[in-house]
Amino acid sequence: MTDINYKELGKQIKELRQAKGLSQLQLAYESDTSLDTVRIIEGAKRPDIKINTLNKICNTLGIKLSVLLGKLDI
Repeated sequence: MTDINYKELGKQIKELRQAKGLSQLQLAYESDTSLDTVRIIEGAKRPDIKINTLNKICNTLGIKLSVLLGKLDI
């Protein structure tokens, strides 16, 4: 099984968020996650991100989780 590159994951989420014109706070609110979680994911500060959390963020950003993970070549 290939490991997720959390730095690249955070970068992709940040780029998608910015493209949508959302702040980290708006993304957190709209995806029903905490601001700290969004900051941690974007900053690649913790490798134990729950799939459910990523899925909520992806739904808010209008991208399927499988597409996001596909961009990471895993």
